[in-house]
Amino acid sequence: MFHHRFLLRAAALLLLVLPGLSPALSLRCVATPQQLTAAFNDAMASSDSPFLIQLRQGNYVFDSDTNQLPVLNLVRPGQSIEISGGWTGSNGSCTTSSPGAGSTRLVFDSPRAMRVEVTGAGGVQFSLHDLTLTSPNYKVSQSSACFEAGVTAGNAATLERLHLLQCRPALPSIAAPSGELRSYGADLLLRNIVVSGGESDYNGGMVINTRQGSHTRLSHLSITATRATALSFVSGLQLICDQTSRIDVSNSVIWGNDPRPEVVDFGLTGPNVHLLRVHVGRFSNENDIPAENIAPGSGDPGFVAAGDARLRADSLLVDTGAVDPAGGSGDFDVDGRARSSGLQVDVGAYESPDDVIFRTNFD
Repeated sequence: MFHHRFLLRAAALLLLVLPGLSPALSLRCVATPQQLTAAFNDAMASSDSPFLIQLRQGNYVFDSDTNQLPVLNLVRPGQSIEISGGWTGSNGSCTTSSPGAGSTRLVFDSPRAMRVEVTGAGGVQFSLHDLTLTSPNYKVSQSSACFEAGVTAGNAATLERLHLLQCRPALPSIAAPSGELRSYGADLLLRNIVVSGGESDYNGGMVINTRQGSHTRLSHLSITATRATALSFVSGLQLICDQTSRIDVSNSVIWGNDPRPEVVDFGLTGPNVHLLRVHVGRFSNENDIPAENIAPGSGDPGFVAAGDARLRADSLLVDTGAVDPAGGSGDFDVDGRARSSGLQVDVGAYESPDDVIFRTNFD
């Protein structure tokens, strides 16, 4: 059997020697915060594509002004950058990947968390998957406490199998500490993502701003236990969409966030937002829920515990997801468990293991 790393190197050499082909593949296998910082700088300086940054399993703690990730500015048209966690291998190599967010954690105790700006003239592809991002100690003071991204016209970004956990900024006025995403004429996909435990003055969860002809697809999100620590109307998921753009939200659950009755789980501003099988605790305006949304309901979704969005076997979200949602369901849930090939997928980022034997006509 060919070694995975050998195949990657062979592919890179092939791209170099064959005329008329794209620039060569580059690979960085990293195991420390310093190596990850260096890989970010290499990716911005390199014209190689695809540029792969693979993180070995473990904790990456950014805990000082000098030990923090640079802003990842991607400006070269046509470049592809992929950052992934869950890698293992002998002698510090990255030869085997395990899907799921839990094995690789980025802990931000420095002024900045992860920020990506995809501003190339077109064709830039950014991908981030199989990671936990967390900032539990209120140290981040620049931008969102866990993740921030901006994607401009003609480019695309995909985020998959992520856990944004306890995202808490040092400056509480940050409006979206768990995730702030801006898409201007771009294609944005978020799939199998959990947001939990985030806190800030205005929204402890996530804000997604979609404008200028963008298409944003959100599939299998679970957002719970976020909290607004001051006067606010939403903590959970806030969507902003202009008339030229479209947002599709499918097979997702936004429930059990800030308990105050005046704070809703899901805020929506603008037209052209389409919901399908989206389970919401409190919506900003019940009369504004898109008519095509077919949800299991708005009551207790059957989480295993408060703030833990994994599903009990008796949850009404089990086997009730829409087939082939916008953005797809992906091959794996946020924990790396295979999505059902039986009756239907589950709603949310987790696929329940308790009823697997009943999904293939088990009698």
